[in-house]
Amino acid sequence: MNQRTVVWFIVLVVYIILLISIAYIAFWQQEFNDPDKTINGYIEQIKEIEAINGSDKLKEDMEDGIISFMSKANDSSGDLQELASQSFNIILGALLAFLSASITMFIKSDKSKD
Repeated sequence: MNQRTVVWFIVLVVYIILLISIAYIAFWQQEFNDPDKTINGYIEQIKEIEAINGSDKLKEDMEDGIISFMSKANDSSGDLQELASQSFNIILGALLAFLSASITMFIKSDKSKD
């Protein structure tokens, strides 16, 4: 194998690793981008506060704070999911462009040999 082929394979492997890792983040549910898992923890905390304190001002303040955190967590997880999806599309496009350019160069080099 010549040096150009080795470099080509290294670039291809890097693209594939990036594509797989971004696809994993974008399309499989993770702890950090699954709002249901996050919100369930907050709901359990609200129930614990209700069981301990009953209904007083502290409980209401805590509920407002927890609901605010729930909303922010839900919004940020959606943003993270969108960013990962867009990154996946960019890497996929770059990989396809790389492969297309490689095939074009391969065909041109074969024609020049003839």
